[in-house]
Amino acid sequence: MASSAPNPLLADYQRVCPRFNRQYAEDMARWADDPMLVSEMLYGFVFQDTLHFGICDEDVIAELVDAIENCR
Repeated sequence: MASSAPNPLLADYQRVCPRFNRQYAEDMARWADDPMLVSEMLYGFVFQDTLHFGICDEDVIAELVDAIENCR
């Protein structure tokens, strides 16, 4: 069974994704009443950057999709 507690953000999340706005994500999470949304938004931004900059090959992208869907 999945936990409803949010996953903690990476300690260096700002270095990993400088354009991620934590305050905005927290505001959206409160609005949606979904604490998981903060980490989901961060991982969504990281995935978007990965696709945009062509950082990973197709195998890694598939693993990223799986990890984001499962919030690991």
